[in-house]
Amino acid sequence: MASIAIHAAQNNKALEITGLLLVSDNVIFQVLEGVKAHVDMIYRRITEDTRHSGLLLLLSRPIAQREFSHWSSGVAKLQRRNTDHIFNLTKDSLAAITPKNPSPELTTLINTFTSVSRL
Repeated sequence: MASIAIHAAQNNKALEITGLLLVSDNVIFQVLEGVKAHVDMIYRRITEDTRHSGLLLLLSRPIAQREFSHWSSGVAKLQRRNTDHIFNLTKDSLAAITPKNPSPELTTLINTFTSVSRL
């Protein structure tokens, strides 16, 4: 997972894609922000990658401003030691990385991830 995250962060930075990737066992939640054509291209790559299954696109819409503008690919994974890109995920650490004024959609998505992953 770490090598995928580092590779994704490099690609995302080159395309000016920002976002968040949360991982808990087999549950993965990702937010991608950027130019629509670039986001669509990244999502298409994900859907074509045979390591992924059960993909569900929850929301795709234009945004007024980025919620994760300071992250080219922030990653949070349960039961992982701290590194530059990966850290232990708890309700408190998730709250710490969530934007101060998240959109209602992001709040709903994060709450759903928290519930599904049993944080």
